[in-house]
Amino acid sequence: MQNTELESALRLLGAQPEDSALVIKRKYRALVRRYHPDEAAGGGSDIGTNESGASAEALRRIIRAYETVRSAPHESLKSVLRQAAECNPAAFCVRVLYGSHDLFGEVQEDLYVRGTDRYFWDPDEEEFLLFMKSVNQAARRLLEDDEDLTYQLKLFHLLVQEYIRPLYCLEKLAESSEKCADGSRIYEVSARMPARAGIQAMYDGPDPEICECVLSGTKICVILPDGTRQQISLEEDGCYYPLAMMMARDAAELSAGTRRVKNGQNRQSSSTLDSTERKRIRGTGKKKETIRLILRVHVTDPERASAAGCSSAEIRNLLEEHRYVLSH
Repeated sequence: MQNTELESALRLLGAQPEDSALVIKRKYRALVRRYHPDEAAGGGSDIGTNESGASAEALRRIIRAYETVRSAPHESLKSVLRQAAECNPAAFCVRVLYGSHDLFGEVQEDLYVRGTDRYFWDPDEEEFLLFMKSVNQAARRLLEDDEDLTYQLKLFHLLVQEYIRPLYCLEKLAESSEKCADGSRIYEVSARMPARAGIQAMYDGPDPEICECVLSGTKICVILPDGTRQQISLEEDGCYYPLAMMMARDAAELSAGTRRVKNGQNRQSSSTLDSTERKRIRGTGKKKETIRLILRVHVTDPERASAAGCSSAEIRNLLEEHRYVLSH
């Protein structure tokens, strides 16, 4: 493969030769969401326009570029730690840092251990699903493989936060950011919620409704104009814990702008793509009509937003409670 072809593919994906496989994959997924025939919005880019035919052609180009990068045997895409992985010495326990020999595989197989320590999660170096796997294994190990899901979930939730620096992760996962006049920053993240009767007015008119977001228990919810709360799902799963941690600390304020998306038409629009291309974007469509949200995350306290969780005392108490329950 000629270097010019690879360089062209990377450029179309908005990536650099030094980017890790995870960074390239994340940029590819963002482009797929943006130019999917049922979601493409806003024209004027060098890839495609908001017309469905042009969007389908843009999507083909994106998929071809990604396949070109996937097949490139160049060293910069190897799954290796680019720098000494940072650790949280205050974390309660060590965890395994996994890598995959199949750098761009959608299914995490053929794994190997890259290290064992109190590693912080770095979205550019560790797949989110592998991070979740690692923390889940640490939780099960502490519970001595007890199958009680109640304790597993509680312990998992506490452990995860010790390996996450919320603002650090958000800066890598957010789609864009802007600096405010007071020096603070606002980050944008994509999310969705199901469409339902009674909130049609949010999407009528030239300007989208802006709604406040709150943390309701462990769920991130948008407060609708009628006062009800609707749980949202994030397009980038890895954003959940950073956002939830910042919201719990009152270190960030979230608001949501809306844009209606009819995913029920995905099958019809995607028919312009061949079977390989449809398989590649599988999972981007939903059967039901949903509402796409653009979350604006205003980080009001960077210091509190930057700190990793410190849950050792709670973890210790939970483990003591678990041991007591097992012994009685």
